[in-house]
Amino acid sequence: MNGTFARTACGLALLLGVGVLTEGQAVRAAAVAGVLTGSPNTWDPSQAYDRSSSAGVLAWTVYRHGIPRAVLRIGTQPVVRLNRRGQAWAWSLDAGTTTAAYQQVRHGNSDLKLYDWTTGTRTSPGGTVNTSRWEYEPAVSGHWLVFGRLNRARTPDLRRFLLDNLQTGTQVELARFEGSGQTGTLSSPHISGDWVTWTAMGHGYQRSIVHRYRISTGQDERIPQPDGWFDYLSTIGPDGTVYFLRSLGGCGHRVTFESYTTGGVLTALGSMPAGRDGGDEMSAAPQPDGIVDLYFDSYRCTQSPPNGNIDVLRLSLGAVAERLAGAVAVTGDQPKHIPAWLRTMEAIR
Repeated sequence: MNGTFARTACGLALLLGVGVLTEGQAVRAAAVAGVLTGSPNTWDPSQAYDRSSSAGVLAWTVYRHGIPRAVLRIGTQPVVRLNRRGQAWAWSLDAGTTTAAYQQVRHGNSDLKLYDWTTGTRTSPGGTVNTSRWEYEPAVSGHWLVFGRLNRARTPDLRRFLLDNLQTGTQVELARFEGSGQTGTLSSPHISGDWVTWTAMGHGYQRSIVHRYRISTGQDERIPQPDGWFDYLSTIGPDGTVYFLRSLGGCGHRVTFESYTTGGVLTALGSMPAGRDGGDEMSAAPQPDGIVDLYFDSYRCTQSPPNGNIDVLRLSLGAVAERLAGAVAVTGDQPKHIPAWLRTMEAIR
């Protein structure tokens, strides 16, 4: 989506000026560690912990010869390919139901699939979900599924995010965007228990806003942002805390990890590693010890075509990460905030 930035004293002062830090907060380091790095082109990480074995479960998308495949690994076990045929993207894991949700394309149509990593069973989520339209980016939690649906037969194109009750088949429309994918989109839906988040982009990708929605109340909330900034690539924890990226637009201009609680507390968590920006997906994986792992994909701004890598940012809840130092000047008009996933997805559509 964007790129990355090494934080300067000027950049830190700017963030302080918009109230990102609160007086008296402790500063603790939050280290970024590589998960899948190097030449393999890897995207769309989701992380969970298996309830029976406590082993880590990781799902991701790997591109081989330009073809996306959805895969999953439990602990150190062999990698399982989720899609047996066609092209696919891995989007979501739910530890409670041991379910991986992924998107599969066959014969020019995109549908959503579910994989139970305990039984190895693959199923479809039901007739209210998969249609002749282009369904994409599923996220699952318990009996709830949130996903995107693109209608290209309509003029202009219509994109919607829908919340589906897998038990009853009832659906609620969370958001819609009318227009070409070159002018805006809906992306990065995530769900955890009672909470949903997503990103809405518009005005030729000159605007990018993160939403938080509570299922039990039907309340939709926009995460507040300073003028001129972009929020994107959000994920959400079971307590409703939203984690997202914030930048000044263009690739790699002051890209930071942020959190926003249900009490309205905004916290700067750290900076994207130098020379990189977020790609398609970020996944929050809470642990019993109070640590939250943020798994995310990223790419180098100078690399074309982009090669995705997967990293993890481990946080102490409520902590503010140490800033990185460097010299970066922001000058002139910045390129449009066009996400990396749009280039790959639109090419296949």
